[in-house]
Amino acid sequence: MRLLSRLVAIGLLIAAIATVFFVILGRSGSSTPSTTASGTHGGPAKVATTQSHSGAATTPAVNKPATTPGVTKPKKHKPAKPIPPNSQIPVMVLNSNGIHGVAHTLAAKVQSAGYPIAYVGNAQKRGLPTIVQYAKGYGPAARKLAKLVGNVQFVTPLDGITPTQAGKAKLVIILGT
Repeated sequence: MRLLSRLVAIGLLIAAIATVFFVILGRSGSSTPSTTASGTHGGPAKVATTQSHSGAATTPAVNKPATTPGVTKPKKHKPAKPIPPNSQIPVMVLNSNGIHGVAHTLAAKVQSAGYPIAYVGNAQKRGLPTIVQYAKGYGPAARKLAKLVGNVQFVTPLDGITPTQAGKAKLVIILGT
């Protein structure tokens, strides 16, 4: 009984695969109109029926919108927001490498490039890589700052620093190993 049910299941599976195959093959190579139709947006298409000389209705013809194959409408492109000037992007500098004074040295370099410094101090963890983190919407500005800082391993959204902890800072530099 178990063998019989398995054979029936395999037979049904093969039949389903064959049906799908022939439907796909029939759609791609068929020049006759299909009896089922869908409109351009998933709704029903308008179907016109023709009548023979005897007055009986024949196979319906589907009214399809005229399209040029291979031509697609261009997608609307939103221009990127411009990066605000450095003077409007407060930066927090945190030291994660344990070397005294390097965060203040880096903060002075960043400040000389026009960024206001929101806070300079030690990171909660030691041994992190050098990272530039950013608040929502400040990704491009963070990548620009990472080039200035140099030797930055990661540019990521704020991670491990809450917006409350970041305060006014939109960018956070964690100076690591």
